[in-house]
Amino acid sequence: MLCLLFATGCTAGQNKVRSVLKFTEEVWNFGRIEELDGPVSHTFTFTNTSKKPVVIEDVSVSCGCTTPEYSQAPILPGRTGTIRITYDPANRPGPFNKEIYIICANRTSRNMISVRGEVIPRPRTFEDDYPVSLLAGLRIDGMSINFNYVGQGTARSMVIRYVNTSDRNVTLSAAASPVCQWLKISGPVTVRPGARGELTLTCDLTSEKLWGMVATKVYLTINGRRFTTPVSVTAIGTDDFSSLSAQEREKGPRAQLDSQYYNFADVRQGTRVSRRFTLSNTGETPLIVRAVTLKPGMSCTLQPGTEIAPHTQVSFDIRLDLSEYEKGRLFRSVSLVLNDPNRPLREIRLTANLK
Repeated sequence: MLCLLFATGCTAGQNKVRSVLKFTEEVWNFGRIEELDGPVSHTFTFTNTSKKPVVIEDVSVSCGCTTPEYSQAPILPGRTGTIRITYDPANRPGPFNKEIYIICANRTSRNMISVRGEVIPRPRTFEDDYPVSLLAGLRIDGMSINFNYVGQGTARSMVIRYVNTSDRNVTLSAAASPVCQWLKISGPVTVRPGARGELTLTCDLTSEKLWGMVATKVYLTINGRRFTTPVSVTAIGTDDFSSLSAQEREKGPRAQLDSQYYNFADVRQGTRVSRRFTLSNTGETPLIVRAVTLKPGMSCTLQPGTEIAPHTQVSFDIRLDLSEYEKGRLFRSVSLVLNDPNRPLREIRLTANLK
């Protein structure tokens, strides 16, 4: 046993990565640098401490913001070489610490050096905070609103932030198309030159029932002209779980699918395929299917309103009519919204290769 341990220890010692390069410094601190001043560089100097010429075979960095420059010419024993490291602070405000690994001597020698510092951010512009340009100098901060879960009987608001970069007043209004009763939009507003503001969108389920995943488009009108690209608005209507205690959540319904993915593999275009899934309720109160969201060409035997008693299960089929799809790789999904307070949304993903 002792002999084996000794032999293992010797082998480990022989395989240990060594270093034949001796750096005069292994860390360089650039200190505080301005983002607007552009890239900064530092040259590291090293000596070949071995008895053979050494070639730097590889220099790896942690990200594209750090660039090494070095010669691949052999460095004779006792001679020195250099590696120049450049750091680009563009769009990287705050502290940084980048490690650089140097491999040489037939990959038996490894060194690590690093550069560090802190980037003082450039002043933010209108383009930074409001990247989407509309009409008449009006800019907004994004083209999508996701309300995520919204409980029945509740309302949730989100905003589109805007700024007027022109020297004239700009009028702004918004409307959903098609009109949906659950979405309320503030406005219209008149925006003075240089002014900023917020357009409020509210998913209001205080008087409307909304189960499952829904989506609509909101068109913005600026000075009477409608912007062609709509804002995408999505929401998921669920039960209101906000007042449940931790104990009530623990004793509530709990959904469990036997699988959330299936690959039909190679199938012929124009055929119909189906797959059976099982939904179980491992909780202590009835599990209710609130909504089943399908894409075109799909059907499901699990219907909204289905109730599953505690510690029981139901099986259902998902069918795809492949005559509606073109040849190639197919990706489709079915979304289930349930009264499970811990995970009300479940998604079943289906793939196929249409021949």
